Amino acid sequence: PRAFNELILDTGLKPEECLYVGDSIGDAQAAKEAGLHFVVSLESGLRQKADFDHLPVDDFIYKFSDIEDVVIGLEG
Repeated sequence: PRAFNELILDTGLKPEECLYVGDSIGDAQAAKEAGLHFVVSLESGLRQKADFDHLPVDDFIYKFSDIEDVVIGLEG
């Protein structure tokens, strides 16, 4: 989370204005601890939605091209 915060501060953005897409539980934990939105990519097939039941993820995608719809949903 600290690395995210340092990078984000350099951009002038707030953490809640940022989105991280990842495929691991560690990705989700780090993003949420840093205050970022987090979207799980299930494209690889290595994980399932149920693997993230205990984490406050914002959404799931099955292919990266679906990210645009997720971003639009987060903005609205």
